[in-house]
Amino acid sequence: MEMDSGMIWDAILSVFVPVAIIVVRSLSSRLEKTEDMLARTREEYATKYEMTNNMNNMMAAMRRLEDKIDELIKKG
Repeated sequence: MEMDSGMIWDAILSVFVPVAIIVVRSLSSRLEKTEDMLARTREEYATKYEMTNNMNNMMAAMRRLEDKIDELIKKG
């Protein structure tokens, strides 16, 4: 029995099309997850002002701690 080009083409398409659909679905779901993560990152992003304020608060706490350690050293 001879295989004509139509049968070979049908066989190739019957393998290629489902694989292509699976790949496209996978890429689509990955893209959707990435977009969700990007949206969350934008919502949780700290502004320059907030970071400066946090750093100033932390430095003030470190200075107070340093002063307390200096007082303990002077007493001891």
